[in-house]
Amino acid sequence: MNAEYFRHFSQLTKLLRHKHYRCILLSALMTYTVRAAELSLLGWLMLKLTSSPLYVTLIGVCFGLPFFFFGLTIGSILDRTSKRNIILIAQGISLTTITILTTLIATGLVTPIHIFVGVFFIGTGSTTDFLARRALIATLVEQDNFASAT
Repeated sequence: MNAEYFRHFSQLTKLLRHKHYRCILLSALMTYTVRAAELSLLGWLMLKLTSSPLYVTLIGVCFGLPFFFFGLTIGSILDRTSKRNIILIAQGISLTTITILTTLIATGLVTPIHIFVGVFFIGTGSTTDFLARRALIATLVEQDNFASAT
């Protein structure tokens, strides 16, 4: 192992000494793991409903569009508001959307358009959450550790 590896490991241990950084890192890990499972399951559901690989691909497009459309706007809002509150709002958007989709699936009323709209809202919540967490990290760690933290 080279010296570069040990330098990065040393920076990581410095970061993990911050309680709030550990909390946000763990919550991000859980959030992004759940998000990957959601998208996989919704892709599988879309394939079962339509048998169309194109529709499955469009789920990824619907998830990514909010970042493209709203990323700059959300970033400017984050500069002026509480990042913690924005993260809670983003999680609420995702939770509400998943609850509605789950209800539609359980009742057998789900259609591809429901999935596309739901994934767009999940993508909006995920975009907001991602940007808010990145902005929050800057307030949790010292300037010399910032590059390693992000």
